[in-house]
Parts: sequence; C-alpha cells; structure tokens
Amino acid sequence: MNATLPNLTLSIVVPIYNVEAYLDQCLHTLVEISAIGRYEVILVDDCGQDSSMVIAENYLHSYPNIFKLVKHDKNQGIAASRNTGLTEVVSPYVMFIDSDDWLSKHAIPELLDVLTRQSPEFLFFDFTREWENRREDMPFAPSINKVCAITEELYFSFLQNIPVTSWGKVFRTEIARSLPFTKGIIFEDVAIIPSMILRSDNKLYLPGIRYHYRQREGSIMAERRGEAESLFNAYQILSSNQDDDSHYKKDIQFVLIKDWLINIRVAYRENKHQKAIDLLDKGIKFLNQHHTGWHRNEHLIKHLSSGKPLSKVKVKILLSSLGTRAFNILFLLHINYLPFTFSNARPLINAM
Repeated sequence: MNATLPNLTLSIVVPIYNVEAYLDQCLHTLVEISAIGRYEVILVDDCGQDSSMVIAENYLHSYPNIFKLVKHDKNQGIAASRNTGLTEVVSPYVMFIDSDDWLSKHAIPELLDVLTRQSPEFLFFDFTREWENRREDMPFAPSINKVCAITEELYFSFLQNIPVTSWGKVFRTEIARSLPFTKGIIFEDVAIIPSMILRSDNKLYLPGIRYHYRQREGSIMAERRGEAESLFNAYQILSSNQDDDSHYKKDIQFVLIKDWLINIRVAYRENKHQKAIDLLDKGIKFLNQHHTGWHRNEHLIKHLSSGKPLSKVKVKILLSSLGTRAFNILFLLHINYLPFTFSNARPLINAM
C-alpha cells in the first residue's frame, strides 16, 4: 500500500462522477513511472451511472502502486468527495484534480522536485483553459521563468490573479484538513480555497502551464455561474471562517470582492445586464452587512484605480457613495472599464 512508502510526498485526489468521456485522458496524465513511490492518486467513486469506474478499475489494475480507490455508498457531491479523499491522504502534500481536466507531461516529477527541495506550505502553477478547438493560456507572471517565492513585492499581484479554484495548487495536508469543503453547495471552492491559500506561509510559484482546465458547454458550473443565492452562500461561509483579529482578514475580504466583481463583469459582458445589476445590488448589501468598511479596503482601491492619487480619490468617492441606483450604475461601468457617460448608462436604465 502506498502509505507505507517512506518517500511518499504528494497525494492527488480525483473525485469521479459521470465523466466517462474524459476520465481516461485525465488518469493517463497521472501515470508517471519514474516517480512511482513518491506520489499516489486517490480516486473517489461518487456513484455515477456511467462506465467511469470501468475506466478507473483498469488503471487500478495496471498501476496498483499509483492508484487507490475509495467508494461512497451513494452520491454525495464533489465537496464530500474531496473531503473523503483527504481522509485517506498520508502524504505531507495534497493536490486536487477535477476528473475532466488533465496535467501536462512531466508535471508530477516537476512538482515533486520543488516540494522536496523547498518544502513550501503552498505551491501553485499556471493553467490553460481548453475548448474543443482552441485554448487560452493563463500565466500568473509571464516575466518570471523560475520558481519564486511570493514576496512582499509580488503579494498584491498574487491577490489579484490567484484563481479561487481547488485545482492548479498544492497544499500542505494539515492545512487542507483544517478547512474541509462544505458539502452540498455550489461554488465550494470559493467558500474555502482562499482561506487555505492565505493561511499557508512560504508560498511558491512554479511558472509554466501544467494544468489543463476543460471548458464544457452546458456543465453545471457553466449554467450556474454567477447565480446569486449560491454565490453569496459561499461568500457567507468564507466570511464566517475568518477571525476578527486575523492578519489576513483584509486579504480574504479583497479576494471575495474580486470574485464578486468577476461574476458581475462576466454577466455584463454576456449582455445579461439585469443579472449584473442584481449581483451588484445584492453584493453591496451583503458586504455592508458582513464586511463593515469594505469600501475602504486598500487592496480594492488599488485594484480599481490607476495607481495615481487623483484616480484613487475618485474610486474612494465612488465606493463610499454606493447604495443609490445612479452610483451603482456608475460603479458597474467603472469595473467594466467603460467611461461614465449617459449613453453607456442608458441601456442599463432601460433594462430595469
């Protein structure tokens, strides 16, 4: 059994539910013969209805020193599956992979090398968004070409650009276990991953595309992206995990707000103007209730301004004035990088 191996460094948790069309590609990229004994892959059967487990069983039979299987007795969802996988982890590090995604060639030994040599608490790397006929690379810092620590100089850029997903990251196992995923919710990543990241010291960035994030039309997340009730439920869980005296409280607050702004932007740019306005209005009410003084968050002001003193003053005035329809629409235009003109505001007003 893998747990008895003294050099086991990394456990990869893969929840499996109705992914027969994609699972073979995912698991194939998790076979790294040169690294056997240094990592394991924990497959979690979440009781789907297709032939995914036939594919999984083939890998278990062919590579018993890499793969092991944990079975649920009924479908419990991806959050519960990740938690189940975590209970089986004996390695010092854990990584989550969605079963319709895949890793680049040699990603595993490259990760193991960094983990072994530098012992970070948190390691992240670049990913690409994969459609059927195209891809979009999402590098964190294109100018960086070697492993680097997230220093004070990089910290704001880190907060701005780190995605709040469970994948594309390696965590210290004890930190991941201290913050279990909330079962039965949508956006379970948003509810917990920012806390995992920011509670980790010694954060390292490994440049280079190593994770391939499949874009599936009609997927649950694509259909429910930006759904207000589920989104603010996740934000409530994230907010409740923070201590008032936490030194990273303002950082968590900013990451939450940034995610909210991204969902508003996506709705607006998909011409779902009413949805964008609803997300904006409900978000302001949520933040006023749960994050007193959020509009003074220094990261947020820097994020929304050009960095020049006058720009910061304008952003501060706009943020402090939110709550009325006119200023809310001006803010919506601002976060979409549009000029404050009546002609831009008109379609939003007409949409009400």
